[in-house]
Amino acid sequence: MIKMDEELNKRLKIILSVIFIIILLILVLYIFNQFLKLNTYEEVKRTTTIKTTKKVDYDFTELTNDKKIIFNRYLNEINTLKAFNNAINKNHKVYNINLIQTEISKFKFIYTYLKLNNAEENITFVKINEYSNKFFKTDLYQENLINYLQEEFYYYEFNNEEPDYCLKVNSEKDNILFIDMVKKENDICSNEVLNYDKNLIINQIKLEYLLMNEEMIYLSFMIVK
Repeated sequence: MIKMDEELNKRLKIILSVIFIIILLILVLYIFNQFLKLNTYEEVKRTTTIKTTKKVDYDFTELTNDKKIIFNRYLNEINTLKAFNNAINKNHKVYNINLIQTEISKFKFIYTYLKLNNAEENITFVKINEYSNKFFKTDLYQENLINYLQEEFYYYEFNNEEPDYCLKVNSEKDNILFIDMVKKENDICSNEVLNYDKNLIINQIKLEYLLMNEEMIYLSFMIVK
């Protein structure tokens, strides 16, 4: 009889131990779940705070009509416009990225410009680098242009078609121009035309630049929403 009682107690202890372990596991899972919920809430709260407190930039100042016309003449000079068109390579739906930041985009701009303005048959790296400093105030690395090297000269099959848009400068902030890329229609692309149907705007651009010795240095060409 005593032996049976001992066996029963032993089994009871095992059952109670199992129940205790199960309850402990449930408590651990519950605490862990609450911890995850709290972290998720804090993350959502933090993200929401960032989104709702985002500063909108209203500091662009509208240029005078005379300045608008001067900048329009710079940018819409047909060979310069074609050079930009080749440099951005039809990436009109790529937003908030500097489309002339790579050496390849700079090369395409320079090559197009040189061919259209000088009609040079042979373009060397020395000439490319010279104009990289003229337009972008930076040196290029020859090894990055190896795909365009044919023997000792460079070749790129650029697009010589006239772009179906023009650029209209309207405001500025800290050497950044805010520009409308406007679809060509009738005489709207005359540099002196400053009032135009806003429905003709294809994209809006921020162009960061410097003026040195009456020459424009292009630092960034970015399409924005």
